[in-house]
Amino acid sequence: MRIPLATLAVAAVTASGLVLPALAQPAPASAAVGVQAAAVPKRTDGLKGKTVYFIHGFQISTGNPEANCKQWDKMKKAYTGLGAKVVTVAYYKKDKNCSTRVSSWENGASIKTMAKSLAKNIYDKYTSKGKSVDVVGHSMGGLIVRAAITGVQRKEAGFPSKLYIEDVVTMGTPHLGVNKAKASLCRLLVCREMSEGSSFLKWLGKTKNPQSAQGTDWTLIGSNKDGVVAEKSATSQTGSKAGWMSAGHKIVYQDSAGVGHSEYYSLNKGTYSLKYWNFTNPKWVPQSAGVGLNPVLAARRGNHFWRSW
Repeated sequence: MRIPLATLAVAAVTASGLVLPALAQPAPASAAVGVQAAAVPKRTDGLKGKTVYFIHGFQISTGNPEANCKQWDKMKKAYTGLGAKVVTVAYYKKDKNCSTRVSSWENGASIKTMAKSLAKNIYDKYTSKGKSVDVVGHSMGGLIVRAAITGVQRKEAGFPSKLYIEDVVTMGTPHLGVNKAKASLCRLLVCREMSEGSSFLKWLGKTKNPQSAQGTDWTLIGSNKDGVVAEKSATSQTGSKAGWMSAGHKIVYQDSAGVGHSEYYSLNKGTYSLKYWNFTNPKWVPQSAGVGLNPVLAARRGNHFWRSW
């Protein structure tokens, strides 16, 4: 039995809808603490020449977590077609077909530990050289990048001094956690951390709008047909719950779209019914199946720019 419990994913919306509180807007580079403004890369609002990290979620089939980065093939093609360099991330020992390895954990690692490995990799290869990256996280992958930025912003032990991450899209990420009954199907530490109300989610929730030293724009994508992560958790809609965060853009695919938990990164054709929200207009705006972007293109828009839909 294969249980895709949680993955990193960040998705976006357009500037023609959805407004968020001021907290959710990316902080200007000049406001970055401890970093001289001249050293911070400028926002590119595009993908040509940009490195984009793809971070998979939690999957288990034989007792040890593992993932095949070929899951990203359709999404990778959509990004490289605009000139992006895609980096697919391996963090579990049995992960395969990934272009970079940040760690080789097995059963016992925490999400925060994996976040340190990811942060160090991005710092060593890009931030330390004055370059920024974008990130897409599916399910638990979204929590990993969120924890990476949060740990760096708080200057916690084991995290690098700074990160330059311009845009993050999360897809089916349990920002508010997974239903406890579903989380209990897996007894690993990461599953307990993704359970609603966990101490890990409370730690994340202390920073409502995590920002890298460059300023980070967040897009959260969820689906009413996601059988693992509820759309309100994926798009952080309940402010009273542990793990709540403020994000600039949110998308929810409607029932008729039929987007399942493991389909966000493979549905790259056609249009879908959805509703979206962003910080320029704080209300949910519906789009019909003849207009709404498919999940792959919606994510790409989140990593590209959101001045217009």
